[in-house]
Amino acid sequence: MMNWKTFLRKMHKLYSSIWDNIERIKSVFLSVLILLSIFLTWNLWTFTPQTNVLEDQEPFKSAIEEGQKKKLTDIIRPKQIIVHQNGTNYWAYAQSQKKLYNALQSELLNISDNANHRHKTPDYGLSIIYPTPIPIEVLKETFNFSGESSRAQLSGDKVVEKVLVFLEDDRWKLQIELQNAIDKDQGQTEPPSDGEPEKSKTTVEFQLPKNTDLGKTIDDLMNDEMSTIHEVKRVDDIQDKTYYWPVNDMKVQSYIVPTNTLDIDLFVKALLPPDVVSKTSNDTGTTLFLRQRSQIKYFETREEFTYINNQYTQGEVIRQNTIIQSLDFINNHAGWTFDYYMEHYYDAEVDKDTNTKQKDLTYRMLMDGFPVIDELPGSNSMGNMLLEVTNNQVTKYSRSLKYPEEYQLPSDMISIPDAASVEKALQRLEETYPNIRINDVMLGYKALQSDEGYRLIPTWYYKGTSSWVEIDFKKDESPTNKGG
Repeated sequence: MMNWKTFLRKMHKLYSSIWDNIERIKSVFLSVLILLSIFLTWNLWTFTPQTNVLEDQEPFKSAIEEGQKKKLTDIIRPKQIIVHQNGTNYWAYAQSQKKLYNALQSELLNISDNANHRHKTPDYGLSIIYPTPIPIEVLKETFNFSGESSRAQLSGDKVVEKVLVFLEDDRWKLQIELQNAIDKDQGQTEPPSDGEPEKSKTTVEFQLPKNTDLGKTIDDLMNDEMSTIHEVKRVDDIQDKTYYWPVNDMKVQSYIVPTNTLDIDLFVKALLPPDVVSKTSNDTGTTLFLRQRSQIKYFETREEFTYINNQYTQGEVIRQNTIIQSLDFINNHAGWTFDYYMEHYYDAEVDKDTNTKQKDLTYRMLMDGFPVIDELPGSNSMGNMLLEVTNNQVTKYSRSLKYPEEYQLPSDMISIPDAASVEKALQRLEETYPNIRINDVMLGYKALQSDEGYRLIPTWYYKGTSSWVEIDFKKDESPTNKGG
């Protein structure tokens, strides 16, 4: 057994050995520390934080397990794609529109050498027109880019209403027209592309890969008798806006749509804590659920509700982009019960003193790519969902509890009026009401309640100050607000 003196001698010997080599040991430790410092510094320089809140990721789990969960590419869609070929314009609608747009989204875009050149309406190509000005920071998340240098060309407080795709020097190119958000006249459709460009507009041009099949996709659609393609006329004389309407009568499918109904209690439990909610009803079929400064107003006869949250904080809460926030909010509160697109986006400063900012969003139901319009003005119809976001907090949410079943029954083919008839009806409207504002014109589905659910009938609409109005084609009748 080792005694105490032997242990002390060995410890003394070890200490002496360490002390004799202290300089060498210090050098080794110093080298290790220098290498560790270099490694950590390199990691800091090269680290890229995950700050991009606009990525098209899978939405998170819903608090109300009902409807579909959508991604950004599902709700940012064009209202119209026009095919330009040999001086003639064609409207690619329904499945043809979807096929063309999906083909574009699958391409890798690379910044062009002539990035800031503004192209006119192409002889051979596409005009992609959006229903509302789309913030560029949102739109760019729905396309693919060859690298960050190409992607970085699209940034800032800009909005997009139109994208041109054209063949130039045997190479397909895509040009995005940008405009300052503060300069944008909300509701304007595609502006005339001929003539001198406006000062507030800029363009960014990208090239598609050399081996792209886009030309073949366009030609195949044009040559396929089953494609939903119709010749259209360019119209520029309706309050200085540009539209593309059918040259002759166009037949569109009507539908019978059976419906189901969501339970209002799902929304009460999700949006208002059930243990502190008071409930009051009146003889008009309206029920009010209250919780402090938040409420849900439920209209039983119309089977719709409006949620109002007055508990938002003054000063903007730092969160993700408003459109992404609204997408996640709907995903988490019964989801998307059918196909929708973002029809309206408006950004406004409500109160400068308190820095209160409000954004209004409308999501519109689509059937075969056409928007669905309710026949009752002021109703939160099955056809739309409305949100208000104040200081990056959802303060209002309106929607119908009705939603379409998984199957729809095709009914009659309806012949809709052509461009000449639409022009004449709108000109007569302007003569009758000289101060009328026509912000947009579109073909949509008029939703009429029936015993089977809803009957969807293709109908022409114009957008006035705020709501959609059915265009009246009868000379002996004055216009009435039949839109939603």
